Amino acid sequence: MRYLVAAICISVTLLACEDRDPVVGDDSNGEQRTEEGEQRTEEGEQQTEEGEQQTGEDEQQPEEGGQQTEEGGQQTEEGEQQTEEDEQQPEEDEQQTGEDGQQPEEGGQRTEEGDRAQLMAMRQEIDDLVGDAEGASIADCRYAGLGSKPCGGPWEYIVYSVSSTDSTALAGLLSAYEAFEAEMNGLYGYVSDCSVPNTPVLVYKNGRCGTE
Repeated sequence: MRYLVAAICISVTLLACEDRDPVVGDDSNGEQRTEEGEQRTEEGEQQTEEGEQQTGEDEQQPEEGGQQTEEGGQQTEEGEQQTEEDEQQPEEDEQQTGEDGQQPEEGGQRTEEGDRAQLMAMRQEIDDLVGDAEGASIADCRYAGLGSKPCGGPWEYIVYSVSSTDSTALAGLLSAYEAFEAEMNGLYGYVSDCSVPNTPVLVYKNGRCGTE
């Protein structure tokens, strides 16, 4: 009987222990879950911080993009200015071409009547330079050929005084006159005889140079 009671007590004790073990196991699992929840919370916070950092970097990227856009806008403005300058250059070239184009028109207005008038004006300039051919003696008297015959040689001779006429200036006028008349001969088909005018005999009379 005593052994039976002892066996019953041991069985009851074991049953009581088994009832408590699941409770203890449940508390351990709860603590583990709590720790896992805290770890997840910490990971969530870290992810949140990383997300904020990413957002900050994304905000910086639009700013850099805005700077690039401004630089692109400046380059576009410079390109437009260059285009305007390039457009102005053709206009200036066209104006220059127009001015150059007017020159042939002026040259194309040349006529025989106008050339004859020009030749007469050149002759008058020569006569004005020679004047009265005043000199101090026969030593001051000179002569020079004038004009260009189509057959060759001068048309005539003029007499002048070196004391009253600039010989260098007169030589330039005579050369220009001869060249212009020779050009007219070829342009308008002038012809002439091939006679040669007589060389003048110089005389000094009444303070002036002349010919016999």
